[in-house]
Amino acid sequence: MRLAVIPIALTVVAELTAEFDDAHPNVRLSVQSKTSAQIPSMLDNREIDAGLTYINNEPLGRVATVPLYAERYVLVAEAGHLLLAGPVKWGDLGGKPLCLLTPDMQNRRIITQHLSQAGVEVTPQIEASSIVVPMSHVVRSIRATILPIRAAEIIL
Repeated sequence: MRLAVIPIALTVVAELTAEFDDAHPNVRLSVQSKTSAQIPSMLDNREIDAGLTYINNEPLGRVATVPLYAERYVLVAEAGHLLLAGPVKWGDLGGKPLCLLTPDMQNRRIITQHLSQAGVEVTPQIEASSIVVPMSHVVRSIRATILPIRAAEIIL
C-alpha cells in the first residue's frame, strides 16, 4: 500500500496503520513525505493508494475524505527556554528565532496565518521541509518550534 503523508502528520502514521498492519501482515506499506499540494495529483495519477493531508486548505479534487483529527498547536522547546517562562500567546512569538517548516508547507501557512492574526511576523532562524529538522533542533539545542500537539508528543 502506497501512502503519501504531509510532513506534520508523519508522526501519526503508525497510530493509523497499526491495526491494518496487524490484520494484514503480508501487505507492504510505503510511506512518502509529500506536500499537501502534491497529494491530490498523486491520487489522480494513481501513484499512491491513499493520502494524509489537510482537507480544508487545498483543493482535493475527486476524492473521498475522512477527517482523522483536528490540530491544536503548541510551542515546543527545551526545559528552561526563555519562551517557556509563562503562558505563551501567538503575539508573543514575533521576532523570536524559531525553527519552522518551509513556506510551501501548509502547516507553515497555517502557523503564519495565526501569527498574522495576532499582529506579528516571524523570520525563522531555521526552515526545513521535514518535521525531523525542527524536532531535532528542539531536542539538541535552544531552538523552539510550533507543532501540532500530536507531533509534539513524540519528543515530549
